[in-house]
Amino acid sequence: MYDCSIDFAKMKSSLFDDKSRWFELSSNNAFLELLFSVPIYVSEQSGDTRRIIDIQLRKRCNELITTSANIVVGPMMNWVDTAEDELLKPDFDIKKHPDLSPAKVSELAKAAVRALTHAWPELCATYSLYIGVPETEAILLSPVRKRIADTFARAISFAARAYDDEGRSIAALPTVQHVYLLLNKE
Repeated sequence: MYDCSIDFAKMKSSLFDDKSRWFELSSNNAFLELLFSVPIYVSEQSGDTRRIIDIQLRKRCNELITTSANIVVGPMMNWVDTAEDELLKPDFDIKKHPDLSPAKVSELAKAAVRALTHAWPELCATYSLYIGVPETEAILLSPVRKRIADTFARAISFAARAYDDEGRSIAALPTVQHVYLLLNKE
């Protein structure tokens, strides 16, 4: 594997360091040296290609996991991130944030459960179609399941800290066990 890079060090030295030789009428002319020097430096990469491929594969798998989780619970995940950030502020008051109301989280939770019942089986079928190896599918879907369940767990935790009993009943968040039942249904 070759690594091409542009090295301007020679050009820089010809431009700035050798000003006295710019108009010299000899073979030691800095201007001619600048024109004819090749700035491209080619070197063989000393890194392990297997390690490079492993890093790229890991990066792409993480992107696939993130995208898959966003398909199912993306809006709810964004809401939970915002809600947790607001909850950490010292002057937090739930009444000042209409987007953090129990009705809003209930709406998002219902949409996420609908996505779990409809989009999740389609997502699993897509993994099965394109990957085709059950062990690999299980390895890739496991972190997606965990991220989805963690999103619901974080929403439940926020509801427990920010809402009263009435607010929690309005939010009507499913339990993490219920979410795992839906995830393992496939």
